Amino acid sequence: MEHPKELEGVRKEFEDVEAIPILDELVRFEYIRGAASPSEIETLKNFLMILFSLPESDIDRPQFPILQETVGTAATIANIYSKRLKNLHAPAIDCMLAAQMKKYYKSLILVTSDHKDFPPLLFDRIGIETVDTGRDIINICFYVFNIENFEREQSEFAQAT
Repeated sequence: MEHPKELEGVRKEFEDVEAIPILDELVRFEYIRGAASPSEIETLKNFLMILFSLPESDIDRPQFPILQETVGTAATIANIYSKRLKNLHAPAIDCMLAAQMKKYYKSLILVTSDHKDFPPLLFDRIGIETVDTGRDIINICFYVFNIENFEREQSEFAQAT
């Protein structure tokens, strides 16, 4: 499968750091949840297969399990956001993604155009790629989870009254 030309820069960023794109269950859900028909679901899944270089047999297979620990960490992250970022109301799925990032902080890079829900409080932006689709200009950013900031914020939250 060939990557769309608009995503060549993103693909090159992955190659440059020898990274392998992984499709999280939550990302797959978030991406296809608005589909209004089975054919639209297939179109969206086909795009994900191209974007993540997945064979068709892998498009529905979970690559990261969602564990109880992940849910608990997501709740902690949501609480930290509530305490420190009054105007941020991150969706539950983004808090779950943040929890996955925390769990695998040494080896995961989040690639997203949804910047507001992954704030510098817990994430470091390590790169940006601008994609011109001809219709839109999209800034795709690369983030890593900042475990030191998380541990400090978690400790401060635990001491709050």
